[in-house]
Amino acid sequence: MKVLYLDQGDFIGGAEIFSILVLNELKKKKYLTKVIVGTNSAKSEYALKISKIGLKSVKTPLPKLPPFHIVAFIQAVWKLARLIKKEKPDIVHTNTNRAHLIASTALYFSKKPKLTWMLHDFDFHPWFVKKCHKSATKIGALPAVLASIEKIIQPKKDKLLPIVNGVDLMSVKKANPLKFEKEFKLAKNSFRIAIIGRITKWKGIEIFIRAALIIIPRFSRAEFFIVGTAQPQDLSFEKKMKKICEESKYGKKIHWLGWRNDNLDIISALDILINASINPEPFGRTIIEAMALGVTVIATSHGGPRQIIKNNENGMLIPPRNPAYLAAAIEKLIDDSNLRAKLTQAGRKEVAEKYTLAKVAASLKNLWGEALK
Repeated sequence: MKVLYLDQGDFIGGAEIFSILVLNELKKKKYLTKVIVGTNSAKSEYALKISKIGLKSVKTPLPKLPPFHIVAFIQAVWKLARLIKKEKPDIVHTNTNRAHLIASTALYFSKKPKLTWMLHDFDFHPWFVKKCHKSATKIGALPAVLASIEKIIQPKKDKLLPIVNGVDLMSVKKANPLKFEKEFKLAKNSFRIAIIGRITKWKGIEIFIRAALIIIPRFSRAEFFIVGTAQPQDLSFEKKMKKICEESKYGKKIHWLGWRNDNLDIISALDILINASINPEPFGRTIIEAMALGVTVIATSHGGPRQIIKNNENGMLIPPRNPAYLAAAIEKLIDDSNLRAKLTQAGRKEVAEKYTLAKVAASLKNLWGEALK
């Protein structure tokens, strides 16, 4: 099976992390005969990571299209059609909305190769899905995203297949909490709580900070960590959030770590991981990473987290946009070590049963196999 796997790879986001991990797993399992990864630049961070796992990457015309710029769109479609003709893949697989649009147009009148999509987010326009999905033989989607798609297109039976994110259990086993503890000189009896993700309003950073400022006066052992960076459009929001911390006498207990490449080490040193998103998350990779590492998770009750977490069984769910609810959940877990142990044990079991990379890789292989039938 030869696959042309398309993702512009302008930056490393959730979709790109999915690709890197799953393609590496597919390669290790020898599920594929040949994969060519199409990106905008062979020198991008994404392309370099793809090359590092031993896969070929080629420069592919997936430009950021200006609104209504029909000439740029036609050029991209034409160039991609030429690349497909040259490479002769069995499957063209698209991993981003931009790739879905350009590849769907390039293959609209062609029965070969087969086109498959993987949908990672809610950020698609209903019109786009209605018009373009017919080009795709099969569509994989995160479960929460799949539910939204079904409402739009009412597809034929078995066209949509649920595919989740997965955890690399070998990397989990190598996670080292001592590294993080030493770096921040954390006391052994400190209680560590963190939120990890892009610094933007919808991720619930302010909710996390407000909850922390409720908890810190009551529990002197509590230490709060914010891990992630802001994109240019969110820098003013980040500045505002840091100012809230600086103006509080408890703000020194809230640590801003910026971007890190050792998230598993950090998570392994935590007592609680928070997902406070005020809008629905498509999935929640850090949730399953924390569960795999035996860390208790509190998340807002919508989107992907609601499908991963069974409230008070393998984690805790709270209403979004409410610092008081979040603080109460944190306080409950600080006070009840038996509850934490119960939740973490169930969380580890949930990940082992549903969210391993091997299972995700098999799901993607199955998507392609079904498309070729």
